[in-house]
This record gives sequence, structure tokens and C-alpha cells, in this order.
Amino acid sequence: MTSTTLNLRNYMNGSDACIFREHHALTDDDVEFITTYLPLDCRSLIFIHTELTDTGVNHIATNLLLRGGNNLTNLSLIDAFVTDEGVKSLCDALISNKNNKIQKLNLSLNNSITCIGARAISKLFEDTNQSKLEVLDLSYTMIGCDGVYGLCLHWKRQRFVINPKFSSAKIKQMSPLINHSIEASMTKLTEQYQIDEPLDIYSFF
Repeated sequence: MTSTTLNLRNYMNGSDACIFREHHALTDDDVEFITTYLPLDCRSLIFIHTELTDTGVNHIATNLLLRGGNNLTNLSLIDAFVTDEGVKSLCDALISNKNNKIQKLNLSLNNSITCIGARAISKLFEDTNQSKLEVLDLSYTMIGCDGVYGLCLHWKRQRFVINPKFSSAKIKQMSPLINHSIEASMTKLTEQYQIDEPLDIYSFF
């Protein structure tokens, strides 16, 4: 298969997912073509049981995640020979482009991903404003206990930071202020009603 013969619509089958499977022999040039000309209505790009090189993964990182200009929310590279270097390229691109829309990242069944790749992924969680990830799949990789621990540690920190700042106790402390504001507004509205004249409600705020 060469990039000149690729018709990306053929891989979407009327859906919003562009899927490449094991019987699609893809070169680095093919991957560059795919990531450069991915249709705007494609929200899921899936490579499953395909052999991607670090160069191919870098094309994905640079053309789709870093440069943006697409509506991709799901990136799945399943059993695609992704390495730690490839993971680093993906994560660096996601961190650099704050406007990326990726919500799901599936890197399962890539046994060349180790705790080094997990450390690269954990950096996505260091800035709570950076990552929009909702689903991360690293099943059947080789990240080991150290990789899992590092990811959990960063995720725990993010969850702590984004927890609501208003506890139930603090909200209860605000009740008198809210009640006072309501009573003051009702008094002014009653006075205005009694003089029977039009009013500008915005003047009360």
C-alpha cells in the first residue's frame, strides 16, 4: 500500500472512526499521509495489530496532536509496536498543544511500553489544565508496578486539585450571606411594587 492509493473514506465505512487493521501494510509515508489528510469528521483513529515505527508514531504526534486542526477525541494504537519513545512523542505533543481534544488514549497490547513510557504519560497529569483524558488503557503492556504506582500517584494529585473547593461546611457558612441578599432584594422589590412604577431589575444587582 502506498500513500497515493489511500482513500481514507474507505476506512471509515460511513462512521466517525478511521480504522486500520493487521492486513493493512502501512509504511511511514502512509502514516504521514493519513495523519496529514485525516477527514475532519473523523473522531476516532484506530490502528490495531499494525506495525508502527517510532517515525510513524511521531507523525501521529506531530500532525494530529501537536498541530491540531482536527476533531480527534479517540486515539487507539492497539498492538501496534509502540515503544517508550513513541509514547514520549505522543505525550510531548499532548502537553504542548493545550487545545487538543483527546479524551481516550488506548495503548494496550504494546509490550515495548515500560515504566519509562508510564513516566512520560504521568506528566500529562501534572497540569490539571492540560489533559482532557477520560480513558487511558495500558493493559497488557510492560509498565510494571513502578509504572502503575507513578500513574496512580499523579492521578491522585490531580483528583485532589480538581475536587470542589466548597465543602458542605463552607456552603453552610455562606447561607446567612445568601439569605441576607435575598431579603434585601425582596424589600426593594416590595417598595418598587408599592409605588406602582416600571422598574429596571438590573439596577438591583
